[in-house]
Amino acid sequence: MAVDISLFVSLLFVVIIEIGGIARSLDLQRISEEKLPPFFVGLFYLLDTGSQQRVRVPQLGRFNFLHGANLALILLGFILVTDTTAGTSGVLIALVTFTIWALLPLLEVDEYEDILRDGYRPVSYYHHVAMTVATALFVYFFDPAWNALVGTGGPWFAKDAVLVAGCLAGYYLSLLGFLKHLERELDRQETNRLPDRLTKA
Repeated sequence: MAVDISLFVSLLFVVIIEIGGIARSLDLQRISEEKLPPFFVGLFYLLDTGSQQRVRVPQLGRFNFLHGANLALILLGFILVTDTTAGTSGVLIALVTFTIWALLPLLEVDEYEDILRDGYRPVSYYHHVAMTVATALFVYFFDPAWNALVGTGGPWFAKDAVLVAGCLAGYYLSLLGFLKHLERELDRQETNRLPDRLTKA
């Protein structure tokens, strides 16, 4: 089983890197200036342009969907790894998956060099890493925590429902927060600057 999961994770990484390459090829600076509406609004309700009055949706065109798709793939892969593997091999595969998950924005966004060069903090990346750690810890320790707190009692669907709800919450908070911060960084607005000692030659 560990071999099958390793093969699956390897293929998953290839797909994620390919999608990341497409995202990286986009001119996000221009897209942000033109405020292109989100692409493919049917899958992510919170990214639907019709939700603008309730939730401020970042206007980054199809990058919204590409990052959202990559984020969903890596989250599903992490859930599968932690649910089907055990022992040292399971921990190693989970760590590799987590590492790719945490580095995802660096695979997708080519503008971070310009943001740093202009002396701004990459708050979007900080947000992504914080939400990645929180969501990964929730998924990884969900089973033992549930068994310790609830045991085998309760409705049969309760455990899966709580897991799905927690993962969806982590997914949307990570996705929407990352895109909002990234849009501000591309506009160079409401973004904290780095200390001068880190930016002066």
